[in-house]
Amino acid sequence: VVDPGEVGLVFEAGKPVELAVAAGDTAGNKPSAEQKFSFTYAPQQDKRGPRVASVTVGRPYLVDADFEQALPPMESYSGEGGAVLTLDKSTAASGQGSLCLSNPTEWGRYGVRLVTEPFDAGIYRLVSFDYRIPPHYRGDFAVYVNGDWRAIKFTDSDTSVGYMGKVENVVADDQWHHAEFNLYDMLVAADPRASSYIVRWFVLSDWGSRMSNFRRRTFWLDNLQIVPVSSSLEPLKVSVAAGDPGGLGGVAWLLDQLSVSAAPRNVQADSATFEVPATGNNGQWWMHCRVADKAGNLSRGLDRRVLLDGERPFASLIGPADGGRAADSEVLMSLADRGIAGIDPSSIVLEVAGQKYTCENSGLVYDASERKLTWNCEKVQPEPVVFKDGQAVSVRLARAADYTGNESEDHPAWSWTMDYR
Repeated sequence: VVDPGEVGLVFEAGKPVELAVAAGDTAGNKPSAEQKFSFTYAPQQDKRGPRVASVTVGRPYLVDADFEQALPPMESYSGEGGAVLTLDKSTAASGQGSLCLSNPTEWGRYGVRLVTEPFDAGIYRLVSFDYRIPPHYRGDFAVYVNGDWRAIKFTDSDTSVGYMGKVENVVADDQWHHAEFNLYDMLVAADPRASSYIVRWFVLSDWGSRMSNFRRRTFWLDNLQIVPVSSSLEPLKVSVAAGDPGGLGGVAWLLDQLSVSAAPRNVQADSATFEVPATGNNGQWWMHCRVADKAGNLSRGLDRRVLLDGERPFASLIGPADGGRAADSEVLMSLADRGIAGIDPSSIVLEVAGQKYTCENSGLVYDASERKLTWNCEKVQPEPVVFKDGQAVSVRLARAADYTGNESEDHPAWSWTMDYR
């Protein structure tokens, strides 16, 4: 069975469509004689709505896996003891399929690498998934960030990796349940002075000194998503992936903060790609979409979670005082984001005495918990900075932005005099 909408075919009303079909078998036998036939597409006979595959609002999701057709880029972790990954059509939290993970060895590590490429947890932060696990399954999430493994407790009881957080309200009863956690918030709480939060490895595995999962143990995941944060200070670009043999007629949409809202039925956008005007919204929002075909049929509603930040960072001087005299080794500034994104340390550029510094240099550190930027002349690399007695020292915040790219409009600039007396 071929659904024309799913494979991208569009038919013109009143024009004949020519089809040719031939079939072979898996043994390699030659295809049967080609069969030809034709039909004419009549919009008035079309009673099916478009097939909607996905909706992208702002930044695309890092992972958006419903396990209906194919596995996303993920892989078994820990060699022969890693989990065997297969699509399973016998059980699902929603739809027709899920990811089945089975243990091929006795007391194996039973691990899966959920994302195979490094990613910035400041951008891609909210991990959401459905799970079905048996009562005695043991496994925890863990990430490798800034040269260290950090664990998020799921069901394990003897993880050797240090915990930085946990998945709340886990139920191991072999039934489907939903869970989510904010990876960025956990990393910031664990290491607020880090210059970045690039995740090199993201793994679900048994991390204990004693493996607790017997051979052939099985559990399931479904609807795995890693949601980014996007700016609402600029128009949000929306792209709907949908297909219909008669062509698409437009999109009906609603952006609100209620996950249970229904998509409207009146088309507002005449294309599958459109923009939502800048709103300045903050926090968690939902895009509810419904697609119409040219015959007037509507698709099912599709909902997409969106994390938005509509605020700019702000900065102010702490010390040394403007115009003052001091023998301080540190320059201090307050730097914070009113929205949910948080300051991106990699965006910060501070000018001190005409020299630019970033957080890649150990002399400049942003503390996300204290919302404070510190430049220390004694910690500058490759060698400390020494000011002469009586030297005027100029300071200016050249740039700072949050993780959505919203830049600060505050660029404090001042000067003070080094005075060793």
